[in-house]
Amino acid sequence: MNSRCMPHARHILIHRAIRGLAVATLTALIAVGTSFAAQKKPGTGGTVNVLTFHNDQSRSGANTAETTLTPSNVNSNSFGKLWTFTADGTVDAQPLLVSGLNMGNLGTHDVLYIATENDTLYAVDAEASTILWQKSLLLTGEAASDNRGCTQISPKMGITATPVINLISPSQGGVIVAVAMSKDSSGNYHQRVHSLSLTTGAEQTGSPIAIQGSYASKGPQSSGGLISFSPGGYKARAALLLVDNTVYVEFASNCDTPPYSGWIFAYNITSMTQNGIFNVSPNGEDGALWGSGGGPAADSDGNIYMMVGNGTFDTTLSAGFPVNGDYGNSFIRLAWSGGKLQVADYFASFDAGDGPTDERVELGSSAPLLLPTMTDNQGQPHNLLIGSGKLGTIFIVDTANMGKYVATQSNANAYQHVVGSLGPGGDGNDALGAVRTAPVYFNNMVYFGPNLDPIEAFGFQNATMSRLPVTATNSIFNYPGAAMSISANGSNNGILWVASPGSPSTGGGLMAYPAGDLTSLLYSSNQAGNGRDQFTYAKFAPPTVANGMVYVTSGSSVVAFGLLP
Repeated sequence: MNSRCMPHARHILIHRAIRGLAVATLTALIAVGTSFAAQKKPGTGGTVNVLTFHNDQSRSGANTAETTLTPSNVNSNSFGKLWTFTADGTVDAQPLLVSGLNMGNLGTHDVLYIATENDTLYAVDAEASTILWQKSLLLTGEAASDNRGCTQISPKMGITATPVINLISPSQGGVIVAVAMSKDSSGNYHQRVHSLSLTTGAEQTGSPIAIQGSYASKGPQSSGGLISFSPGGYKARAALLLVDNTVYVEFASNCDTPPYSGWIFAYNITSMTQNGIFNVSPNGEDGALWGSGGGPAADSDGNIYMMVGNGTFDTTLSAGFPVNGDYGNSFIRLAWSGGKLQVADYFASFDAGDGPTDERVELGSSAPLLLPTMTDNQGQPHNLLIGSGKLGTIFIVDTANMGKYVATQSNANAYQHVVGSLGPGGDGNDALGAVRTAPVYFNNMVYFGPNLDPIEAFGFQNATMSRLPVTATNSIFNYPGAAMSISANGSNNGILWVASPGSPSTGGGLMAYPAGDLTSLLYSSNQAGNGRDQFTYAKFAPPTVANGMVYVTSGSSVVAFGLLP
């Protein structure tokens, strides 16, 4: 985080607009608690679970059942760092949590699940940080993958994507599903889906299963009419998604090293069998699926929504769809048809076809967010999907009619789009406003944490988003931007939790803001004296907030925060 002045005049206008909002409007948005909650005693057990990236299939990022942490007690006098758990490798995945889990002979615990790039999964007591079990996902003679000449994930690549948990019940347990990359003694690379018992870490029947497959292709990467998945050429960066017993796994390249394309695999986690494969750019190239660690979203009907990175987009259409099935730089909705994953609808901006390697456009640098059903001023309901990419343009599409592709610069095929409010965007680490973290939603507001920009929250009324933010932080955030989560008790006591990249000396760490007024800083891990709460945060993994605790990744560690004794 950096407290220097905002870098361009746009932000002056934004803050003038914010200050001009009616007091009644902000009062309705700000939810402030008045009581000082006591710290939960160890062993009492919590009630909140965080089973997937950003809390739910819509990827809201919100825990709205937080009864301990409030804007009145989250401050450096009563809130701070409680403990640090050190793992055997870098932690890039968001920690997950199951409350009140019956661990058999170990008793009942709130359990925090931590995955490392050394291909290790830990089950840790979420209050005391003691290890309940740990499991290596490496097979005999294997090691975690090297970085494949790419410094994005280094020195090892193992479990990168946030796993997903299928919880039957706290008393009966369930499984945690993870994707692990490894390298054997012969130099061969492997990508596997593992399904492990929540209570013991034991591999379930049929686990692990190797990720492999091919897809029909006439493109430059094809051979014999097929394009084949190469385990060593990809990394599973996007968070896993679980829908109706099927887990979805997306893949990105390593440092955009060709040849590559965008793969998504579907696996039944009970039978541990492959259900389906889809490729977003089979007859072109690129089209990575990574979302800065975010993941695809799903609606209640089981439709899958994703944002595709830079890649080939076919501007020649057949019945409105790309003639060669290449969907680079687009929103797509996948559905099952005839036993196969198919594109049911999509949206692409006018510049989607600028070229497969045009990273300036890249929409898939962030992840999609499904909003709750909203009603317009005519009384018509809308189910909206929102996202933004490197250009910083915010796109909103109606999932009932996503808009497809129109070759004009108006982007009128989108339900709504907002240009410029997040900055000029663009490729490169210094691109102001480029979105490289996943947005979050709470109380009719969507929050974006762009690169080298303030966090900005946009309000919704009558199924329409404000064109200027209703509130924004006074500080900007280091590359690649702010990773965020929300805690609240229903619609009250809303807190925006922010993991800011960088070391304490550059403003990195954990921040907390009232969800309705981002101009007020409740807490920073750099406030307390003698460096009491300081730590270094890397990028992408959002804070995990549950049961009065906040868990943040830090290199090969997870740092826990809560009310001080």
